[in-house]
Amino acid sequence: MISSSVNKRRAVHAILLLALIFIIAAAGGCSCSEKNNDGPVSSAEPSSSADAWAEGSGSPYESPSASADPSEAAVSDTADPTSASDPDSSEGVYTPAPGETQQPSGSGAPSASQSLAPGQTPSPTQLSSAQPTYPSGHTVTTAPVQPSTPTPIPTATPKPDPVTALTHVAPGNEYYCDMDFDGRNEKIEISRKERDGGDILLTIKITVGKTGSVLVDSFATEHYFDGILNNFNSGDKRVELLISTGVGKREDTIRCYKLDDSSGSLSACAAEGRMISVGANSVTVSRLVDLMGTWECLSDHSFSYSEFALESIDGEWRVKNEPNRWCTVSNTMLVGFYSNGNENEFGYLYPGYDASRICPTATDLKTRIDFITDANVSGYLSVSFSEGVPLFEGKPMDHWFSDLTYVK
Repeated sequence: MISSSVNKRRAVHAILLLALIFIIAAAGGCSCSEKNNDGPVSSAEPSSSADAWAEGSGSPYESPSASADPSEAAVSDTADPTSASDPDSSEGVYTPAPGETQQPSGSGAPSASQSLAPGQTPSPTQLSSAQPTYPSGHTVTTAPVQPSTPTPIPTATPKPDPVTALTHVAPGNEYYCDMDFDGRNEKIEISRKERDGGDILLTIKITVGKTGSVLVDSFATEHYFDGILNNFNSGDKRVELLISTGVGKREDTIRCYKLDDSSGSLSACAAEGRMISVGANSVTVSRLVDLMGTWECLSDHSFSYSEFALESIDGEWRVKNEPNRWCTVSNTMLVGFYSNGNENEFGYLYPGYDASRICPTATDLKTRIDFITDANVSGYLSVSFSEGVPLFEGKPMDHWFSDLTYVK
């Protein structure tokens, strides 16, 4: 009985001892698995180059031997990218030993970050595909690419706006104006060329908008004063071009142009004098006229409806006053005096110690020269003109006055 009881107890103790051994063995197996997570499982011993690197020799650490499982020497391409940064997860993560580099699975080319042995030349693949690596949390800032400044494309010279109102024109410019009211603009150009003799050659060129034909007129002059484009006669459906020029001190001319009725040629006319001012339908013209000496005279002009001509509106020329300028009588003259009554009066101008002094105020350039005396009395001389020279009682003005001034 005792022996049977003892045998039973021994059997129980053996069972418990085996269970304890199994538990201890199981616990030891778990501890090894945790240690193996720090590196690849390999039965191969580290090579001598690994020991040298650990001692600071500077030689690179070689990868584990070929007998190691390749799947344990690289990070799987399908691994969860978040697991590498999760501090609580270590399953399936491979941390390379110092100096060891990784390659994508199944790729024979070195990765962009792979270290090179001394003397080794990187392959073209490494040079072209290499990308810089940065520590975790580093922000890469890329410099903005400045847009290139486009090369400007030359453009044609802008065309001037068409002339629709009174416009001053000058040599060297282009002007566009519908000069014949057909809905198409003509191009007007004035050019000047300096010549050896000291004068200039002016050329007027008008290109007809409807046909493209070019109409030209040229002339020599010394001075270009002004040019005007304007529709002076609003009923004739033509725009006039006026060019004011001069030669010397007193040979001034206003040349006028317009398209003829068919717009196939230029109609032209000229007037003696110089443009001083321009109105809607008139031009003020200035001329130097020999009356009692040479005086500047002004008259308002317009274009005739019966013919293409620039004419004085009323035939009157106003003499521009020159302060302190007088004509002293040297021979007795019978002249007319304007009175407040219906009839004018006649009287005499006397020479001598207290000689009469007068100056011209107006003329019709035909039969009359108005004057005013230094005593502020208004009168007139009945004259005749011969080739533009006035005669009083058939004699030139130098016979009647002693101090006349002329402009040659």
